[in-house]
Amino acid sequence: MTSLENIAASTNQSVDFISNDLQKMIKSRFFSNAKIDSATNEIIIGGKQKSTVSQAHSSAKSEEEAYTCPGCDATGNKPKGTRITCDYCGTEI
Repeated sequence: MTSLENIAASTNQSVDFISNDLQKMIKSRFFSNAKIDSATNEIIIGGKQKSTVSQAHSSAKSEEEAYTCPGCDATGNKPKGTRITCDYCGTEI
């Protein structure tokens, strides 16, 4: 993990520019298993983190449904009827 502010400061670019540029790179699959955490304003590369929705449903057995992310075409399964954030590009699904 590294903050977008640190990247912006070291490159003399705005945080918005860095965020947009990194989103394009993630969508183009320059990084493996990367996402931007908008809550902490950090890029997370590698390591899979559970979304808050997944954590809430981890103790209860629920039906799952397949999804395809509209932002980056990543696929996976999620608890049926829930919204999650794509681990790769940060798009809400």
